[in-house]
Amino acid sequence: MDTSKEGIRRWLSDLQAKRSDRDRAWLAEECSVSPRTVDNWLSSPQPIPAKATRIIERLMQDSMSTATDLDGPAPSALLLRIDTDELDEWTRAFKRSDAETLSQWAVQMIRKARLAESAADGRESPGKNLTLMVAEDEAPYGSARGAGSAT
Repeated sequence: MDTSKEGIRRWLSDLQAKRSDRDRAWLAEECSVSPRTVDNWLSSPQPIPAKATRIIERLMQDSMSTATDLDGPAPSALLLRIDTDELDEWTRAFKRSDAETLSQWAVQMIRKARLAESAADGRESPGKNLTLMVAEDEAPYGSARGAGSAT
């Protein structure tokens, strides 16, 4: 994944060709900045702030994992958007786990919560239909690497 300024411009252009609402204004909203700030990031010699770079990397990963269905996730898919602080917490917990990917860790946490809830209510285990869909091109550790799906 190319997170250089040219790479980000190319990614945005490709993404906008597929979804017209994915432009610099959209990127600005996702990064909680003004569209002018995004324009400045992409045109000035100054580096893009680290927090914004992490957000952009996550967005690039999200767009790769949903590349086959850019109109939105399938009816049975679960797409989570979390802020970078929450992602950092999840990543730390993932590192301590035995899961191979962040997606697998998230599905494990959902299963545990569902099992605890069903046990408290005296119901049969509801987690057996929970599956994991992982993008074929898994990213290196530290980025969102797939999407959990509940069927």
